[in-house]
Amino acid sequence: MSERTLSEIEASIAELDLSDQVRLLQYLTPRIAGAVLKSQSSPQADDPWLELQAIGDKLARTSLPDAPSLTEVVSQSRR
Repeated sequence: MSERTLSEIEASIAELDLSDQVRLLQYLTPRIAGAVLKSQSSPQADDPWLELQAIGDKLARTSLPDAPSLTEVVSQSRR
């Protein structure tokens, strides 16, 4: 299998229609959240709400500028 650069992958994703982009997000979201949880060793682990908030903050810090939020994409897919 040939190695693809991030820019090639981004270009491929941009070619997907909205429903396929949503399906891609549905596929990736639990994997990203799992990786974030796995990489975190925090004292907040006893409080699931604090841990969820920390994960949300971390995901927000790593989002791309000018990209729609996951909430926006899911809301749009439901319309």
